Amino acid sequence: MESNEFEIDEDGVPWASPKIQAAYEAALGRFIVAFNRLDNLLTEVLETVLHKNGRADLIAPCTGGQFSLKLLVADL
Repeated sequence: MESNEFEIDEDGVPWASPKIQAAYEAALGRFIVAFNRLDNLLTEVLETVLHKNGRADLIAPCTGGQFSLKLLVADL
């Protein structure tokens, strides 16, 4: 059997070589860490702005949801 860069699964789907897969997993990990950092920073900004504007009552509903909700609140 000839060895190539891709492995073929039993259902005929090609999968990346271990080297490519390791690089992909590392890049995905870096992306997730960066996204989480951005999400946390945006949450802190929203909490600060709402608190300084006397709207601490809105902190939980405006920062407890998904990232897209936080972006919408930030746009307001």
